[in-house]
Amino acid sequence: MATSLPQWTQQDLERFLRKVRRRCWWLSMLQGVALSCIGLFGFGIILAIWYFLLPPPFSLRYFWYAGLALSISYIIYRVFQTHRALRDESLSRELESWAPEIGGFLTALELGRAMPTLDKQPLYSPVLAQARIDQVQQKLTALRPATVVPIEELKQRAYALFAVAALFFLSFGFYPQRTSEMLRSLLYAPTTDGFLKIDKDEGDLVVSDLKVVYQFPAYTQKPPRTIPNSDGSFSALKGTQIQLTGRAIMKIRRAEILLNDQQRIPLEVGPDKMSLKGSLNLLNPGFYRFQLVDKNGRVRLGPPHSIQLIKDRYPRVKVTAPTKEVERQERDALRIRYQFSDDFGLSKVSIVFRNVTRGQKKPTVQKIQAFENPPKSGEGQMLWQLRSAPFDPGDRIAYQIEVLDNDTISGPKRTRSETRYLKIYSPLENHDKLLASQEKLLTQMVHILGDVLERPDVRVRARQLKVHLRKLNSRGDELLKGFGKLLPALRKDTLTKSYTLIALDNLRVRYKIRHMEREMLARRTAFPGAIFPRITYISTLKREETPQEDDVNAFVLLLNRQRLDLLAHLSKKLQKAQNRLRDLLEEYRKTKSKETLKALMQEMKRVERLIRQIMKRMRQLNRSMPDEFLNMDAFRKKGSLRTIQKMRKSLKSGNIEDAVKDLAKFARQVERMASQLDKYSKEAGGRAVNSMQQALKQLIDNLHQLEQKQRRLAGRTQSLRKTIAKRMQKALKDKIKKLVARQKKRIEQIKKHIHSSDKHAKPFAQLYRYNITYDSLKTSLKELEKLLKEPDIHESLDVVRRFLRKTQRLGMSLNYQESNTRMMLKFRGGLYRRARRKRLPKIIGARNELNKGQRIARKIERDLDKFFPSPKPYMNKNDRKLMQRYRNLQRRLRSEARKLQRNMQQMNKRLPVFRPGMQRNMKGALRQMRRATRRLGAKEPRSAYGHQQHAISKLSKLRKALRQSLQRQQGKQGQKPGQKGNRSGSGQRMGNRRQNEVKIPKPGDHKAPKALRQDILDAMKEKVPKRYRERVRRYYEKLVE
Repeated sequence: MATSLPQWTQQDLERFLRKVRRRCWWLSMLQGVALSCIGLFGFGIILAIWYFLLPPPFSLRYFWYAGLALSISYIIYRVFQTHRALRDESLSRELESWAPEIGGFLTALELGRAMPTLDKQPLYSPVLAQARIDQVQQKLTALRPATVVPIEELKQRAYALFAVAALFFLSFGFYPQRTSEMLRSLLYAPTTDGFLKIDKDEGDLVVSDLKVVYQFPAYTQKPPRTIPNSDGSFSALKGTQIQLTGRAIMKIRRAEILLNDQQRIPLEVGPDKMSLKGSLNLLNPGFYRFQLVDKNGRVRLGPPHSIQLIKDRYPRVKVTAPTKEVERQERDALRIRYQFSDDFGLSKVSIVFRNVTRGQKKPTVQKIQAFENPPKSGEGQMLWQLRSAPFDPGDRIAYQIEVLDNDTISGPKRTRSETRYLKIYSPLENHDKLLASQEKLLTQMVHILGDVLERPDVRVRARQLKVHLRKLNSRGDELLKGFGKLLPALRKDTLTKSYTLIALDNLRVRYKIRHMEREMLARRTAFPGAIFPRITYISTLKREETPQEDDVNAFVLLLNRQRLDLLAHLSKKLQKAQNRLRDLLEEYRKTKSKETLKALMQEMKRVERLIRQIMKRMRQLNRSMPDEFLNMDAFRKKGSLRTIQKMRKSLKSGNIEDAVKDLAKFARQVERMASQLDKYSKEAGGRAVNSMQQALKQLIDNLHQLEQKQRRLAGRTQSLRKTIAKRMQKALKDKIKKLVARQKKRIEQIKKHIHSSDKHAKPFAQLYRYNITYDSLKTSLKELEKLLKEPDIHESLDVVRRFLRKTQRLGMSLNYQESNTRMMLKFRGGLYRRARRKRLPKIIGARNELNKGQRIARKIERDLDKFFPSPKPYMNKNDRKLMQRYRNLQRRLRSEARKLQRNMQQMNKRLPVFRPGMQRNMKGALRQMRRATRRLGAKEPRSAYGHQQHAISKLSKLRKALRQSLQRQQGKQGQKPGQKGNRSGSGQRMGNRRQNEVKIPKPGDHKAPKALRQDILDAMKEKVPKRYRERVRRYYEKLVE
């Protein structure tokens, strides 16, 4: 059996460990307290130095509380750290390090604790364990816990604590007053007026007849203020100088002012040893008291008097215009209006702005105005020249107006207005987004074309065909939605040409027709049990192949043309920028203005960005166009950029003449670049458009010829109609006389009824514009009388019908007014009801009289309509031959119109430039020609003439629309489709050109001025430039031929 450890040996080990732990615990706590006290005393010394050198106007108790809190926190942390460090294992290791002779103490302790369990689990020999324990116990008998634990670290911290405490308490001996004040500041709270609590009964009154003169700071522009018999308290602005005069209540040797019981300000004592005089500056709030020394040397301390500082308010500023975000061009000017005010005056007004788009954090400040005589309030404005500002198109600028007051004591106070925003207009940014949208639509069209080409076989299941149809229709819906969003945005874009709008709209319409056909097929087969028409669907997809490919090719051509147009726009923009550079440089040569130089530098930066942008777009365009059209080597040379950079260096060094030479060189480079871009535009993407323009011109000429032929045929038909009408009038002369006499009497009756109706409606005619309608009715009656005198029965019937339509519209309006008036009488009262009651009988009377005249006019219409006989009995053989001839001519004109329609359809396949309205006009003209042919075959010249006039109108509208479209494509003046414009605009005038004769001036009607002739003669003496010699030679050769 294992032997057990004697009880006394195990207790000795445990007792020794507890004594060591207790000693370590107290030593650690003492060290923590010592460190906390050292920190507190050191912190107190720092606060004392601060208080002695620069006394603060506030209490230091919060700093002291913070130091106490840190000390307590450190002690708590020390307790937890000591508790964790004094565990058996860690303490045993420390004990072995302090006394190496008792090595193995932890092993002996663990073996002694495990001895009782060896009987059940004999892991090792009890004899060997007992021997180890005895060995350690014998070594412990020679040691004491007090000598084992070292205390050197505690001694060092105690010495440091004594030194710091000695320094702290020595301050009481040398500076008792300030030290006590400092301690009071650490323990007591300040008063609400900014200085410490002081007992006002602490001293007796020592100065009387106190007179105070306030000398306010110069920036306030306030006169001095005198207060006789003052109570001694001061209240003024910071920096105010106080001049004091008074009398002491006894004779004194000297006097001084104790400012916050710290600063001493001596006072001047008069010859009578009682009058006092002195001054002080108010810089901080607090208190002061008089301290006098009487003739016996006794110090007399007066009661404290308060010092309060009045705050100088911050200035105020408000932007009155613009009140919301505005958009300007990068070289425009923005006018900003603002209002400002301050209690004493402003010294400067500035504008503060930052570029939000670039993420600028530090704002830029630009001075607007500095005041020599600072105003207290007023209004101002600035014209912000954006051409000299570092802004690019597309930037969003946040700006504020900043004002500074004229406070020279505490420093100027600044205030900024609310933030306003400025957007620099960027047409290119919006146009690029629209081009990206078009590329997306083109991709969708290509996917649809792929679905059409890779259609399933007719032998597959109907379910697969339905899935294919559903997929195709969903893509089509998405494409049409994209067109619907794109077209309104393009109409608002300033860089989009009109032919683009027309072409895209036609592409949309053409695809919509094919899409609707597929949708109808999907609807017919949507219900259960419906048989899917496989052959019909596959044939429909086959028919769509060619038009879909044509649309994709047209779209690609349209996109390239738009990119070239954009390059041409940038080229023109570059030329304008070069002209602006020339003007700015010329202005700088004359004025040497810094503002002009700044604008010049900024303009050169814009030119550099513009050149880089052109080169970037040329590289992008080179990927989608053949190399034969784009010579990229000409644009890879960066000569223009180097010229601009060299010009900037010349201006910075002050060498203006070199800058002028560089500008001339740059102008030649820009001209070459512009001519090259124009050449590319004509040779590449413009080839198809130019050929289309030639075809449009030919189509316009053909339409004009067709219109003239139709006019001549209509004139002949009208002449034949008049001849037959005269023959009919001779045969029916007596009947016509009776008819005309009867209608004249009826016209007189109608006049009376219209006049009576007008009289009834006169009080409210101006309000509803009835007077215009009544004037039109009276004019129609005069025209009818004139036609009946000729007599022209056909035209008279047309006038009567127009008269009836006008009276019908007027009667409907009067009926509406009557019903509206009756309804208002039910819900309104008072004066309104009485006024309506007076108006209602007049409305009813006007309507009744109008109805009477309308009934008589219907009788006239019936009589004239019944009177018309058939013209066939009154035609001779020659008239019938002419009618047959005119019919054949009309048929030939209709065939010519069909050819023109087919040409339009073929042109529209290559590039969809015809709007739906143009095609409707062509179809309408064909329809009217067909009807005119039938009427001529039926021997009805009057009806045929009407259809011919309608055909002429349709052809004329089509020709004018084509001419305007051509002019807009050539860059002439015009408006976009759907955009309303002024009727007197240039585009409208060009579309509605007058047909009357224009007098051409003769050569002798104009005589050139002498100066012009002299310029021509001088130019002829000069040599022809090299690049124009070949053209001049060919010109003179043609003249000789």
